[in-house]
Amino acid sequence: MSLKLRAIGNSMGFSLPKAALSEAGFDQDGEYELLVSEGAISIVRKGPSSSTWKFTDAPLTDEHREWIERELE
Repeated sequence: MSLKLRAIGNSMGFSLPKAALSEAGFDQDGEYELLVSEGAISIVRKGPSSSTWKFTDAPLTDEHREWIERELE
C-alpha cells in the first residue's frame, strides 16, 4: 500500500485507510505508541508500561538473602 506524507498544520501526517485500521484492530478510542527505529516508523497499541507498576517494600526471606549473598562461582 502506498501512502503520501502530507502537511497537517505545523505537522506532517499520513491518511490511513479505514479498512487497514480496522484490520489492525485500531479504533478511535484506543491509545497507541509511535516507535521509530532505523528508518522505520511503527504504530502499536499502547500496553502497560513499567511506569504503571507498583512496587512495595517487602522483607527478604532467608532463601532470597542466601541467594543474594552467595559467592559467584
